[in-house]
Amino acid sequence: RNADSVIVSYQHIKDDLIKYFNVPAEKIKIILLQMDKLWFQKYTDKDLAAVPADLQYEQYILYPANAWQHKNHLRLLEAVALLRDEENIRVNLICTGDIDSGHGINVQKKRDDLKLNEQVKFSGIVEEKVLFTLYKKAVAVVIPTLYEAGSFPLMESLFLHIPVICSNTTSLPETMGNDDFIFDPTDSRLMALMIKKIYTEEEFRKQSVANSIIQVEKLKQPNALKLIIDNYKMLLTAPEFHLQKDMPETSNA
Repeated sequence: RNADSVIVSYQHIKDDLIKYFNVPAEKIKIILLQMDKLWFQKYTDKDLAAVPADLQYEQYILYPANAWQHKNHLRLLEAVALLRDEENIRVNLICTGDIDSGHGINVQKKRDDLKLNEQVKFSGIVEEKVLFTLYKKAVAVVIPTLYEAGSFPLMESLFLHIPVICSNTTSLPETMGNDDFIFDPTDSRLMALMIKKIYTEEEFRKQSVANSIIQVEKLKQPNALKLIIDNYKMLLTAPEFHLQKDMPETSNA
């Protein structure tokens, strides 16, 4: 409340600050920090690792996320089951991340109840090279989460040029930049239709990669430093801004 300016990464965070903290909209600046030098950028196709035997599908979609409730694994499993039962389409799914604690128990039970054990594999947390390999070999990535402050799996998919679809919540539409590749994560049937499209239509996957190329350039060059400096300059020249005379010269305030 005492800040002269508040910097956030996404519009949805600005909206929350306005709604829940009554922060004036004009005080909040949206500045996405540069998304580069990510963990996987040290690897190339020469670094592909051996994938455990039980994860070796000829074709699969990938969902890298711990099994927390808001990650929405349950509806994702329902969507996969719908495609099997109503469309006669077998979609193989690999889920990385913690699965053995908390909500993960419910996710595993859901898979068992839907009889998806052959189609859906939970790898647990995997080493970086294995995760990199799973990304590179996936036909697509799906991100059905209900909330994300900022989705690294989505950014990773974009940077790696892996076809990707995601939910229409919080920061994801801003990051994706194209409504053709988003869906309502609360509707398993709509999710199933989008999964079917990315899984079976090569042209749709090519369009997704083309979109990734555009979005990556925006993520790599957001001009964050310039925007932050401009924000400070604006504050320093504003008539209502007064520096405290007794502020120590070494203060970071």
